[in-house]
This record gives sequence, C-alpha cells and structure tokens, in this order.
Amino acid sequence: MQPMPTKAVVMARINGALLGTPLAEARVLNPFASIAEGNISGFSAPSTQAAPSVPEPISDSKNFGMVKTTEKAGILISAKSIKFLKETDDWSQMTSDRFDELKVAGKKGYVVTGIELMGFKAGMCTMFTCAAIGFLAKNSELLGAGSVVELFKYVDGMSGHAFAVVDRALGGTANDVATWGAACYVIDPWYARHRLTQPGSNPVKDIDGTQGSPFYEPGYIAFLSAAKSRISQVAFTQAQLRQMGHV
Repeated sequence: MQPMPTKAVVMARINGALLGTPLAEARVLNPFASIAEGNISGFSAPSTQAAPSVPEPISDSKNFGMVKTTEKAGILISAKSIKFLKETDDWSQMTSDRFDELKVAGKKGYVVTGIELMGFKAGMCTMFTCAAIGFLAKNSELLGAGSVVELFKYVDGMSGHAFAVVDRALGGTANDVATWGAACYVIDPWYARHRLTQPGSNPVKDIDGTQGSPFYEPGYIAFLSAAKSRISQVAFTQAQLRQMGHV
C-alpha cells in the first residue's frame, strides 16, 4: 500500500494540472483592478464577450420548507436548465421528495457543466470555479483520498465571487478563514488570472502560512477575509466527484 500523499504534494499536483488547462489562459470578464498585478488589459476580456452560463446548485442546508416565494422562480429556471423539469412545469410540480431529488440532480448538473466549460475562452469567477470543480471530477485521483471540495460564494456586496475550498476543518466557520484548519487549501483560478508572478498566479492557495508553503499568499488571505459574509453552498466528496465525472 502506497503512503498517503502529503498536503504539499496534493496541492502541487493539482496546481500543476490546472496550469496545463485552458483556465490558465482564459480571460476575465469582470476583473478586479484592486487585485490585479499589472495592466488588466493583459488578461481581461471585452465587455461584449458572451459569458457561458453556470447552473445554481441548491444549498446543501436548504430543505423544501425553507424555500421562500422569491426563490422559487430561480430554482425553477435552474431545474429546467438541467432538464430536471419540463419548460411548461411550475412550482405545483414540486414536492419535498422532488426537491431533494433536485438538489442531487443540481449538484450533478453543476459538475457536468464544469466539465463542458473546461475549454471556455473568457468568463467570470463562477465559470472559472465551476470548470475547476469539473476538472477535479474528471481527475479525482489528484485529490487526497477522502477529500471534500466545497463550492463557496460571497453573500454580501461581493456576491458574485465563487471559489472552491478543499478539506476545511469540520469545526471551521465558513465566514472565518482563520478557522478553516491547517489541512485546508483553496482553488481560485479566477484570482490567479489577475496575477503575473507566483504564488499569486497559482490557482491553488494554501490557507496555512506557518510552514513556508509556496502556495501561501498573504494578499489572497486578505482578499478572502475582506468579505463580510460567505457561505459553503454545496460540498462534494472525492467519491461523488469521481462518480459524477465518469458517467
């Protein structure tokens, strides 16, 4: 039996693999000048560039009884985009059991979309992150055994930002980066496209900077910490990603 790879090895192989994908060259549709290293014209896309769409998975923590009236239209749109519902269906077709089925189908649809997005030319952070998770589904062996990948997003004024968090500590609070644990790392290829030099240009970001990790960037930690509110939307185990990536 081969020994379990260290976190450093896992981060290095995921980072190297992602740098060999179109994500390392895709242009950014919504660049943040505040985090850019150099002129944004070097990596930004024209505002007229069409953006590929990404389905919105239903949060793992939400159940049928929690759905607000204002949320129903969006959920129906997502359900129809992944062919879970017919175009003519409305909320009357939704039950508690069907809603639970939709949550599972939505996660699978998100991964399938990510796989299809791998070659996109330009996009926002949602597309970069979806494609990265799709890539991990097709290459789940890159992850450590038993790893958990979470889709995170901001829910304050920077609500558009999405990124992936891997192996967050069980007791770690979503809104407090300092509690995510030494085993945790982040995958954020959208941020990496803003940077020209390492470690900023690495799509993999270490959360723990105590051991001199080549993937730790204080500026990125500050960028994450600046958000007033963030959530873990959905989580994928390595086994789930492997299954979803090979159907």
